[in-house]
Amino acid sequence: MARKVEMQSIGTPAVLKIVETDVGPPGTGQVRLVQDAIGINYVDVMVRTGLFPMRLPATPGFEAASVIDAAGPGVTGFERGDRAAQKLVRLPHDISNEVAATFLAKGLTAWMGFMRCTGSPPASRARRIGQCRFNPFALGTSARRDGDRRGRDG
Repeated sequence: MARKVEMQSIGTPAVLKIVETDVGPPGTGQVRLVQDAIGINYVDVMVRTGLFPMRLPATPGFEAASVIDAAGPGVTGFERGDRAAQKLVRLPHDISNEVAATFLAKGLTAWMGFMRCTGSPPASRARRIGQCRFNPFALGTSARRDGDRRGRDG
């Protein structure tokens, strides 16, 4: 049996309970993951308090790093023992699961903001970043720098 954090209602941290669940084997095109590192972000607090609605019961959490425990039929490019984060982003050997679980959403947020501003990958337009103005809330996420909100309208 696997364990997960689940909430049956919105509220204080007391609504978060550890429950046992049967994951079962992966289906066609699926992998089964064992999460060994998770990141906690403000969106998880928003889910718990009802500011970011989810159908209940819910399992909050949007960032994790995992090891693939099993691969179902039709899965190519991944096998048992591979490490992955988020939506099966392969993790390089020099990035620990703990680091991956805490940075991926933030890194993807920065990348999406850059792409929105420049229309091209960061490596090809790095010098344009100074001209880039965006509101990160339009992306559905927030960017932070030194603890202050950095997004600007424009």
